[in-house]
Amino acid sequence: MQPIYQSCGCGSGTKFKFCCLRKPAEDVLQVSKKFRIFECLIANEEWQEFGMSTALVSRKIVDDRLICAVYCIDMYCLGVKDTFALVNITIDEYLELRGNFKNRFEMTMIDYEDCRSLVLGAVDFARSLGFEPNEDWRDSQFVIEAERAYEPKFEFGKDGKPLYIQGPSDDPGEIISTLKSGNHDFAVAAPMR
Repeated sequence: MQPIYQSCGCGSGTKFKFCCLRKPAEDVLQVSKKFRIFECLIANEEWQEFGMSTALVSRKIVDDRLICAVYCIDMYCLGVKDTFALVNITIDEYLELRGNFKNRFEMTMIDYEDCRSLVLGAVDFARSLGFEPNEDWRDSQFVIEAERAYEPKFEFGKDGKPLYIQGPSDDPGEIISTLKSGNHDFAVAAPMR
């Protein structure tokens, strides 16, 4: 059966072509948790050692359509540095996106609840330091169910304190000023190359 004629994965009982295919992306994202998880991936097996990683979470709308969100995570200081969400992409489009990440670094499967704990824990840690997630978090937060409680499973910071590693798009003066204004004991590493 063609995906457009299948019942929509949101549980409305309506065919996909009359339901989430026609809705604005923002509306579909807000009901993301109704769609079952397709896969969760995380970059870099040594992410806990290096404090940086990228997570990819996808959910199945119908057989050939997905929602997915990407989260670039700084576990040591800034939380979710970058993120975006895509709605109603085909499996082929998703595989191309996933392939682009796999060409840059190793991606491995991660349990969805572990992924939530990593992303949401990083957001909470960064907020405790005075940093909000990337502005596109307003969309991608729904894919990871940010409104639902998570089980804390990971340590954030380096050796018990924030470690700021400068990225190419950072304003280091503003970040260091925010850390100092919060009276945080922190370290600064050399810029990433």
